[in-house]
Amino acid sequence: MAPRLQVGKASGELTLTLNRGIRSPILDAVNPESESSNKVRCGVAGVGSLGQHHARIYASLPGAELTGIYETNDARAEEICARYACRRFATVEELGETCDAVSVVVPTDRHAAVALPLLERGCHLLIEKPLCASLVEAEQVLAAAQARNCLVQVGHIEHLTRSWGSWRRKSCSRATSRLNGSLPLRPAAPRLAWCST
Repeated sequence: MAPRLQVGKASGELTLTLNRGIRSPILDAVNPESESSNKVRCGVAGVGSLGQHHARIYASLPGAELTGIYETNDARAEEICARYACRRFATVEELGETCDAVSVVVPTDRHAAVALPLLERGCHLLIEKPLCASLVEAEQVLAAAQARNCLVQVGHIEHLTRSWGSWRRKSCSRATSRLNGSLPLRPAAPRLAWCST
């Protein structure tokens, strides 16, 4: 069995660099030059349009191993498992038993329901934004993470792209916060953009 991630000061000594120099504290404890038995066992809960990229990246990272996925859509699960030579798990709990870290890439209203059983099993999580659908659910997830000494990272990747930086400078120069329905890179429902002036 691969060693579990160590959380603490020692985890900052080794760094795994992701695409474009983005660092993940969840994977910082892994030495990319280590033997395969020391790889972080990663999983993805939800492999739709965004989750498929989590699976692709875990499958290609030298310090990670894509252990498997949890997906409710049979055809999609079969496609991703074939593409990345990984296993499909019938439940989130089963996925959590075999992984050190899991990306939660399901609809927001399912974030807490998926994250809590994974945290109970000691998995570190990367949860796509927003953390949860409500403050109550977010507090439950964070309390569970603290109780198990697990890391929870929220995926805020767009703020690192040039197009987002440009949009933010133009849009946020006029107001501290406002409702805006046009985000760069993809169509989206209206969102509240919080900006500091």
